[in-house]
Amino acid sequence: LRQSEERFRRMADAIPEVIWFMALEPGKVLYVSPSFERIWGLPVKELYQNSRLWIEAIHPEDRERVTRSYSSWVAGGQVNYQNVEYRIVQSGGAIRWIHERGVLSLNEQGKAFLASGISTDVTDRKRAEEELRRSEAYLAEAQKLSQTGSFCLRVAGRELISSAETVRIGGWEPGTQPSLEQAFERVHPDDRLRVQAMLEKALHDGSLLDY
Repeated sequence: LRQSEERFRRMADAIPEVIWFMALEPGKVLYVSPSFERIWGLPVKELYQNSRLWIEAIHPEDRERVTRSYSSWVAGGQVNYQNVEYRIVQSGGAIRWIHERGVLSLNEQGKAFLASGISTDVTDRKRAEEELRRSEAYLAEAQKLSQTGSFCLRVAGRELISSAETVRIGGWEPGTQPSLEQAFERVHPDDRLRVQAMLEKALHDGSLLDY
């Protein structure tokens, strides 16, 4: 058992995620890996003294939601698994995004007595997602101003993904995504066979569509 615990600690100390164990009655932190200090910016020893320290660091706009979710989870009001994302504010004011996954251990009576989990810093992913959203917003506005649409065709399933401006130009309802068949219905009958042939050629050899 001692050898297993030592191997676990070496592994937990080496990974970038935070591994934690908490006794539920009374609420007490049993173990938290060193990455807590790097991500939360708080000393691990303070968390052992104050088990709510991680909650107090949660961004005010997320704290109530996370606290409510956590309380319901450990009380058995949810599935025996927690999967939530939230922001924390480090002591210097920097904001980090956390992805939390946890499981409960139950006693013979089916009551939870131990919570454990992994906290992952997903700040870089969130920043990339936000940058992508901004880029998509700029592209949508540029297409609207120039009245130029764009589309993407997933070859495997022949799934057509059209921009909002393409949907408007095609005369479909805003927010809808026409199928490839519906898109061909918008092509003039005199041009339909030629466009279909060009599309098949483009899908086959990667040539540029120009019609």
